[in-house]
Amino acid sequence: MTRPAAPALQPDDRRRAIGESRLAELPGLRTQLEMARVLKEHHIWLAVRIIEEREDQPQFRRHRRLRDLLEASALLEAVLELGAHLQPTRHPWSMGRSGDRWRCRVAWSDRGNLRRCVGRHDDLAAAMLIALLGSLDRRRRRPKELSQGGEEAA
Repeated sequence: MTRPAAPALQPDDRRRAIGESRLAELPGLRTQLEMARVLKEHHIWLAVRIIEEREDQPQFRRHRRLRDLLEASALLEAVLELGAHLQPTRHPWSMGRSGDRWRCRVAWSDRGNLRRCVGRHDDLAAAMLIALLGSLDRRRRRPKELSQGGEEAA
């Protein structure tokens, strides 16, 4: 006896299903970044792939400036460009070095409220990307998992 074929997914259903699976990859990418010595181009492309699958975010692969920055190995500028095109736009809030570690915060407005997220890493560009990825994951966390002052510790 043959099994009935699974119903075909409509484009919106497929995108929603892929988006949820990519959302699960956010913590994995953050872990990869935390373990890497420096940020590499493939980390940014992986972040772009994850972000593109989200329904609330724009497409980046056709964004020429991002490609040009990555081809020029301008990784920090590419991460800032990525944040500038997220919805809502993420802006660098602060960057500081303490010992061997960078501490970067990004900020954005969420329904009129200022939100911030922090990333820490030995590499400045990696710290900024960790903060950006943390801001995407922010809505899925409960308030008690956030540190004081509205920041999420990455």
